[in-house]
Formats: sequence, structure tokens, C-alpha cells
Amino acid sequence: MFRIPGIPNVVRYDNYPLYFVSEHGKKQGRIGLIDVESSSISTDAKGLTNLVRMFPYHLNMIIEEADRMLLLNRGDNNLKKVMNYNINDLKNAAEMGEKYLSAGYWDHSDFLKEKEVSTDSK
Repeated sequence: MFRIPGIPNVVRYDNYPLYFVSEHGKKQGRIGLIDVESSSISTDAKGLTNLVRMFPYHLNMIIEEADRMLLLNRGDNNLKKVMNYNINDLKNAAEMGEKYLSAGYWDHSDFLKEKEVSTDSK
């Protein structure tokens, strides 16, 4: 496994099945949840930070969805925020994710194109 300077751990996308569904005539990409039997609801923002690191180009969407989902109705019509996160931590995680994608995927893709490596069997 390769290391990228400034990135503490690599992102493994092989454990995140992506799929599409059609809703209202539009295709929408989704992420399948697997290996959730040991997961639990937590007030720790580490999971949110990891999600931003895996999908750095969706930072704003993740923040909007987190704000919407992290407000729980306690039955008395009072909404209570159950998790606090630091916006700067999320922005830093997005920067790390972008560096990883650049080095691990885009730069590698450019290298393969430059060397004319393909999956075509000619």
C-alpha cells in the first residue's frame, strides 16, 4: 500500500458499493451500506469526517444533510442537535480526500494514458 505525504490513511472505496436508482425520471447515485451490524448511533463526529474524506467533492452536500439529519425530534416538538462537528475539521478532511484522489486516481490515470496502457485486448 502506498503512502501519500500529509494523508494519515488511505481511503478504500472497494468496501462502498455504489449503485443507481431512478426517481422521478432522474437517475440518482447512492452508496450501499454494508457491514453495519457493529455500527451504532454516536455523537462522535469522526464518522462524518471520514465520510467527507471519502467524498471530498460533496462537502457542502454532506454538511447540509448532516445538519438536517442530526436534528432529532424528541417528541415534545423541540429539536435537539445530537452531534457537534467542527466545520474546519470537515474542510481539512475534504482537502486530505482531494489529495488522495489526485495522487491515487487522477495522477495514476494520467500516467496510464501517457504510457498508453488500457484494458483493451488488441
